[in-house]
Amino acid sequence: MTKTIAKPTEAPTSKDLPIASTKRRGVPWPLASLFWILILGLLGFDVWWIRRDSESLPSPAVVRGWISGRRVEEAKTVLRERLRRSPHDGEARMELARILGAEKDYLGCSQELADIPEWWPTKAEAAFLEGQSYKIIDRIKDAEAAWNLCNQYDPLHPTPPKYESAANLELMELYAYEERWDDAHRVIWNAYEHADPVDHPAILVMRIRTEMERIDPASAVVRLRRYVAADASDWEARLALARVESAIGRAEEANLLIRQCLEERPQEVRAWREWLGILLAQGDLPGLSEAIAKLPKGSENDAEIWKYRGLAAEKRQNWSIAAEAYRAALRLKPFEPEYHYKLSVAEERLGSRAAAEQHRKINKDLRAVRGQLTQAFEDYLKFEKQTSGSPDRTNSVARLVDLCEKLGWERVANGWRRLLIADKPRVVGTTPAVGR
Repeated sequence: MTKTIAKPTEAPTSKDLPIASTKRRGVPWPLASLFWILILGLLGFDVWWIRRDSESLPSPAVVRGWISGRRVEEAKTVLRERLRRSPHDGEARMELARILGAEKDYLGCSQELADIPEWWPTKAEAAFLEGQSYKIIDRIKDAEAAWNLCNQYDPLHPTPPKYESAANLELMELYAYEERWDDAHRVIWNAYEHADPVDHPAILVMRIRTEMERIDPASAVVRLRRYVAADASDWEARLALARVESAIGRAEEANLLIRQCLEERPQEVRAWREWLGILLAQGDLPGLSEAIAKLPKGSENDAEIWKYRGLAAEKRQNWSIAAEAYRAALRLKPFEPEYHYKLSVAEERLGSRAAAEQHRKINKDLRAVRGQLTQAFEDYLKFEKQTSGSPDRTNSVARLVDLCEKLGWERVANGWRRLLIADKPRVVGTTPAVGR
């Protein structure tokens, strides 16, 4: 018999479709067994998990006893379990950090201290210790961040004075090595504004030291090399190292470092200032002129860069441009003796003898005041422990007020004036705290 086939244009009828089987096929027994094994395994794991988290842990006092009794590994196990259950437990993190620090795992110690929540009551102490741990391994950029966190003035979470003072000293040392004086002054005045008046004299002494003392480049280079070796991403350390490498005559190293800094932060005026200084020290006049032509926006607000502009013009015997550059520098820093001297030379070359003489006199007077400040500062340190109001102490403070005013350090002068008023209540006439 011949079977009739539906034409392509015709819809197939039900009789043309295959009949589906209605017989139910069972799940193979190995798969079913595996399914129930998994279910039972998950239930067992959940029971274990619940039991583990419900088990009580030794108290912090017991753990501290273990640490004292050299059961350190047991203490670490308990502390890590406590942190697994409560990641924000600052006390457990502090104890674990102490163990890691004692084991000389300073990076691990720092990381545990960093993870203590900012709202934890002992966070300021933790931040200071974090900075100390980073300092030991020369991760000074991370240390700086921790010390600055320690010194955040939060009335709800005040920093204990001993940690605040210690963090300030660490920051001041770092900024002295890297010659970051603007940052140093920020730290000093923040400390001054929040300190008890009895601590103001010590803070003012620190402020004066930033003007009078510098670290020898041969000493600074040793430490700065360690900082850069430990953390190649520390831009501030590399910038400072470029300056001191140049100062000790290692031009190739200095050039490599400063170029790296400029590549990473081409708009950073401080890097350009250091670059101009390095080029000048190397006697590279073409390089100096080329760099000046590429200065970024904002460099016109930097007095030292104007000085370098003037020096470059001097090298080309262009005295009118040099004089204009020195005038611009003096508009920004009118009490800088060097700028007055340089302008006097340029004015003399331009035939302006009266102006030249005026700036020579100002230069001479400012340098004389600087010399007198050294003696006045030494006198104050000699008499500072005397009774408040004693003639020697009062006279030394009055002398500091006068000299700081002559140098244009109004904020410093006002600080000493307040001390003078506290010593001699009859003295009046303070002025607002402005300037440096």
